[in-house]
Amino acid sequence: MNKLVYIIMVFGILLVISCGKDDDGKTPIDTTIDCNTITYSGNISSMINSNCATAGCHNGGALGDFSTHAGLVGIATDGKMASRVLTIQDMPPAGGLTSLQLGQIQCWINAGAPDN
Repeated sequence: MNKLVYIIMVFGILLVISCGKDDDGKTPIDTTIDCNTITYSGNISSMINSNCATAGCHNGGALGDFSTHAGLVGIATDGKMASRVLTIQDMPPAGGLTSLQLGQIQCWINAGAPDN
């Protein structure tokens, strides 16, 4: 009986450890999102403002101003945002985005980063 409890505990620990990140340490992108429901005003704006613009990095100056659609759309459509946020996942540096947030950004970029 004790052996069974031990095996279940080890399996549970391994399951918890493996849930959050892919083997390469990156957060998987949620691909189950209905991209038709993702909008700049409803999803992207607040996420960018809380993780990028008001975090002290992209609120004007040399690193750009992501607090408005006009300030963000250029890097969203030229591939830089997709590269740093979705592929490399080194932005935002203070902490990673969730799988859902990454999926929402991917949907928005794939739609052409509209101001909707």
